[in-house]
Amino acid sequence: MENERYNGWKNYETWNVSLWIDNDQGLYERAREIVNNNNWKHNCDCWDCMKEFVEEWIEFDEMEASCAKDLLGAALSKVDWKEICDSYFDKD
Repeated sequence: MENERYNGWKNYETWNVSLWIDNDQGLYERAREIVNNNNWKHNCDCWDCMKEFVEEWIEFDEMEASCAKDLLGAALSKVDWKEICDSYFDKD
């Protein structure tokens, strides 16, 4: 069951992050900017930049220690940040 894809994405967590970014124009534009300004195809640091962007957006670091934060952290650790970056790379 671990290897099963979710709506075309690696897993539910990756799909969910992408869904939320795609459904907000500002987040979508910022994600594309991160990927395309970091010359994505030659810079693996883009994964870290995208993860940091999402963590800042959801204010992860400002959350107090709690069960909810631990569960959110566990979910974020399952996100395939490379797949997220690939989806925003300008292939034109």
